[in-house]
Amino acid sequence: MKQYSELHKGHRQRMRKRFEESGGLSAFSEHEILEMLLYSFIPRKNTNEIAHSLLKTFLTIDNVLNADVKALEEVKGISHNTAVGISFLKEFFNYYSTKALEHICISDRKQLETLLRLIYQGINVEVVKAICVDDSLNVKKVEDISVGSEISSTADISKIAKVMLNCNCSKLILVHNHPEKTSIVSRRDLITTKKISTALDMIGMKLIDHYIVAETEILSMAENGMISEI
Repeated sequence: MKQYSELHKGHRQRMRKRFEESGGLSAFSEHEILEMLLYSFIPRKNTNEIAHSLLKTFLTIDNVLNADVKALEEVKGISHNTAVGISFLKEFFNYYSTKALEHICISDRKQLETLLRLIYQGINVEVVKAICVDDSLNVKKVEDISVGSEISSTADISKIAKVMLNCNCSKLILVHNHPEKTSIVSRRDLITTKKISTALDMIGMKLIDHYIVAETEILSMAENGMISEI
């Protein structure tokens, strides 16, 4: 501990000052960003070495934040509390990104695509989300419907309707991602979308679009004539 304090005396203060003076993280390498992130969880150790170990194991910051607690704990220097803290940060970032972009108007395609990219940032499994909008097409709520599997018309319609009722919205955008990088619409996608649209119509609600988010493309079923036009 004495050796560490002598070699790194004032190091954290210098890093923080550098951040303040640069006005952001563009001048920092990935291991330096992780090093500073770990300051809050690891107050009295050399987090530079731990940051290097994390990147050696997970390759990128995205992968570090998306790693589960058990995998993080296997890295030397990462305690259970630190692993939970890193996991919490990922959920916090996702929550903040979604909240920050709620109330945008989906009639602005650029804003909508920004929202869709942010809510799927760092997600490597298929996730179905419901985006509830008001009569003016302003986003009121973004909610996960199912995780890790294709959308199911039988299991998800009641959950979708409940989310819409809770935020007092009668219009819905359905969206799911394709982690395999292709935006090709499957037969199951089409059948399920039609069933959900019909079910919502029966209770006075409306599915106005279903988007598929892939790595390089965002496909709109409505714009491609696959469901009723908005």
